Amino acid sequence: MSRDYLPPESFTIFTPPPWPQEHTDKEGKVEAYKVGGRWQNPWAEEKPSPLGFFWSALTGKDRSEIPNAEQLDTTLPVTKPVWNKTSNARVHEMTWWEERKLHNSEVKIVFTPANHWCKRSASDDNRVLWGSWAVIGPTNSFWFGGDTAYCEAFKQIGDKYGPFTMAAIPIGNYQPNWFMKYQHVHPGEAVEIHKDIRCKKTLGIHWGTFRNGGGGYHYLEPPLLLRKYVEKNNLPSEEFVTINIGESVQP
Repeated sequence: MSRDYLPPESFTIFTPPPWPQEHTDKEGKVEAYKVGGRWQNPWAEEKPSPLGFFWSALTGKDRSEIPNAEQLDTTLPVTKPVWNKTSNARVHEMTWWEERKLHNSEVKIVFTPANHWCKRSASDDNRVLWGSWAVIGPTNSFWFGGDTAYCEAFKQIGDKYGPFTMAAIPIGNYQPNWFMKYQHVHPGEAVEIHKDIRCKKTLGIHWGTFRNGGGGYHYLEPPLLLRKYVEKNNLPSEEFVTINIGESVQP
């Protein structure tokens, strides 16, 4: 077995080191903190050097089997989305667990934790804080996971703000898993997040738009693998779904 690939049937749920107790609040929830002007992520302290990942991407087998454009339009079609009218957005800097009300509304925006990193140029690693988002209204709520690895924070999010009406949770770009598990979840870990945040319905995102690093899996594997984990967890098939790009889904 090459180092760039781990068969999906051998996947486990990633368990990172616990968040330092001195950086938790009185309820035991994780709190973001800086050292030397950069946000820290103890969950990723055992993350391997990216040099091995780049070597795998260059030398490993391409398992993606991405077809030509005509066939791709059939197997992974893109639908023109229907956009709702939007109003102007206001930009606010926030830290984990910070809440803000949308202007003249009963909708609350919460910046919640995630297990990742932030980088926009060669030397600005973690100068700004990564995270996930909760949008909470009087009767419905939504959670957006963004890029993330698995961690203890999702149970905390579910305990404080769950259950959610709907969520968007990543399911792709998980190979090579020895490296990606420190920043991206595989479909089985995505299902664990779905359960942790106590969501009624989840949309699988973060797949099918870009060729994953190194071509580590078949381009249609994420949704197929997701179905297996949904069944394994005895969840209704409609509780965690995927759709074609541009389509919509109802809670």
